[in-house]
Amino acid sequence: MYQFVLGQVSISQMKDVSVEDLLGREPINADREEVFDDINGKVVLVTGGGGSIGSELCRQIAAHDPKQLIIFDIYENDTYAVQLELKEKYPKLDLVVLIGSVRDSRKMFRLFETYRPQIVYHAAAHKHVPLM
Repeated sequence: MYQFVLGQVSISQMKDVSVEDLLGREPINADREEVFDDINGKVVLVTGGGGSIGSELCRQIAAHDPKQLIIFDIYENDTYAVQLELKEKYPKLDLVVLIGSVRDSRKMFRLFETYRPQIVYHAAAHKHVPLM
């Protein structure tokens, strides 16, 4: 942009920017079909399921026929929005939504004893990690 403002480059010389350009490393290409096949018929837990990363994980998991999807998050507003979205799009999905903190070991032990998740995606995190 600096060069554009100074007139050193024109719009026709600019290239489209892709996500890979911003990574700062080579992208990792996972075998998504293998991952999705593993989800099929399993009880899956997503911690931080109401957040930006967790909710996207929930959307993708719900689309691949888990036996049960458990969304666990500390914030009820975002989690409720994901719950409504998934119930509308996947009415047959066995969806469990729980509110709590992953730092509450008693609650986590009860969750694991009750639901016996086979796969866990841990997406719970502080929003401002460098500050924390």
